[in-house]
Amino acid sequence: MTFVIWLTGLPGSGKSAISRELLELLREQGVKCEYLKLDKFRKTIVRKPHYDVEERDFVYSILIEDATELAKKNKNVLIDATGYKKEWRDRLRKNVQNFVEVFIKCPLKVCIRREAQRPSSFIMHGIYKKALARKKKKKQYPGLGEVVGIDVPYEENARAEIVLESNRLSAKQAAVVILHYLSTRGHV
Repeated sequence: MTFVIWLTGLPGSGKSAISRELLELLREQGVKCEYLKLDKFRKTIVRKPHYDVEERDFVYSILIEDATELAKKNKNVLIDATGYKKEWRDRLRKNVQNFVEVFIKCPLKVCIRREAQRPSSFIMHGIYKKALARKKKKKQYPGLGEVVGIDVPYEENARAEIVLESNRLSAKQAAVVILHYLSTRGHV
């Protein structure tokens, strides 16, 4: 039975680290899974991201469509995306069977520390530090859009199937919890 899992939470909460561990565990079980990582996905559809509301609505609409189409083709899907609006996650939930929302809960202070330590890749490096400086000192950073957790709130879902406190669990431990959930529901 196929599934769609959305790992959601603040930038720096550990979504990508947990996703990598989960993908490895699924491979060990012989389970194939399409991996939709929003940072990479966004770059394929928006050349110069602005990270504003309109762009995010556009990008998430396409992400939801792609995940829905993959699920219709009986493919397992793992989404690694902040998805700060509950309505986006709810839209995908309505589109597919066997949807699993995994909220990676992490204190903002920990997310800020983690995000500052990760290497620059597909997104701007130091987003929290820059967003806080912008708020406090009115300093502008070209290309820095609204930062979730600073400029816009993350909308938690009380009905998320799994809530993991990534400041209390390693990425591997969190992935094991998700795999156990999938196993108990006959998905793996």
